[in-house]
Amino acid sequence: MSRRRTPGPWRIDLTANVDCGYSRTSPAIVGSNGVVVLISDPSEGEYSEALDLLSDDARMIVCAPELLEFVEEVVRFLPEGLQDKADALLARASRP
Repeated sequence: MSRRRTPGPWRIDLTANVDCGYSRTSPAIVGSNGVVVLISDPSEGEYSEALDLLSDDARMIVCAPELLEFVEEVVRFLPEGLQDKADALLARASRP
């Protein structure tokens, strides 16, 4: 199955250059190829709150590619009932 995903590892970039019709910097999660995976778009007054939220969520999000790769590797060693559950989760992660 061919997957279209931004390659990992992903990283947190608190001052990513983003082109959204105009150039700006914003906190974001960026793939190893420089593609922005997720951007936080705070208004001026919410910038520090957005950084806090991004950093709390980002630790989990940036691990996603490696967690997926790990599950794909270990699923074959799981007991049958757990393999079914892991296969269902992998299928959800692979849906377009």
